[in-house]
Amino acid sequence: MALLLLSSNKAERNPDGASFAVSYDGGRTSPLPQEQVEIRTAADAAAALSTYADKVRATGLPAYVSASLVRGYRAPAGFRKLKLYELVNA
Repeated sequence: MALLLLSSNKAERNPDGASFAVSYDGGRTSPLPQEQVEIRTAADAAAALSTYADKVRATGLPAYVSASLVRGYRAPAGFRKLKLYELVNA
């Protein structure tokens, strides 16, 4: 088993409309606090990120949602090929 860390950071659309700015401020302006989820497979990780992104989407705030393994845990097969980030409400 591995421990997956889910986090969200405030995001803003730049005036040009083609890019986004993501604020990494230690979680002070994050839409939701970080969550840790135990996973066994890469599919578990994808499902956990999707569920967390839905929670952030419900806040209505623009955010960058990402997932990573907690240090010291081994990645399950197929984990490295996953897209573990998403821009929501932007």
